[in-house]
Amino acid sequence: MVNRSIGATRLLTSYPDLPSSLSRLQADGLSIPGVHRVILTDIINDIQAVPHEYRAAEILAGIRCFADEARAAGVLTTVATLTPYGGFDRWDPTGEQTRVEVNAALRAAEVTGVNVVDFDAVLADPAHPSRILPAFDSGDHLHPNDAGQSALADLVAGSAALC
Repeated sequence: MVNRSIGATRLLTSYPDLPSSLSRLQADGLSIPGVHRVILTDIINDIQAVPHEYRAAEILAGIRCFADEARAAGVLTTVATLTPYGGFDRWDPTGEQTRVEVNAALRAAEVTGVNVVDFDAVLADPAHPSRILPAFDSGDHLHPNDAGQSALADLVAGSAALC
């Protein structure tokens, strides 16, 4: 496994020192010798970061584009559902609705050719689904703590989406 993650990266939007996942798929994923799968995470940044992307259709189109490019190179794509961020300083109801719509589409297999790991189901507080479970919250209400990261790693390690 190779981790080419960049903190605060987004799927759709690049910034001068922060290229989008779409723009770096070839260099950071598909060009790695022997790669057979890429895992796309952190799509929540498209919603919570400014400028906010509140159109679920745009995010889903970006996921499709990412997966299509990978598939054309013979590489499989696994997509993580968007994690809760209620309580984070940039949370708002419109962004939450977008997150819920994207996750529903992923769970319903509306994005063909990808496997899905449900990070949202692992991290969400059942009493407050827009928030990270307190036992997994780092305190900023956006990032999981070590226990949350471990729970996500366990999900990925045991996931049929990676077989």
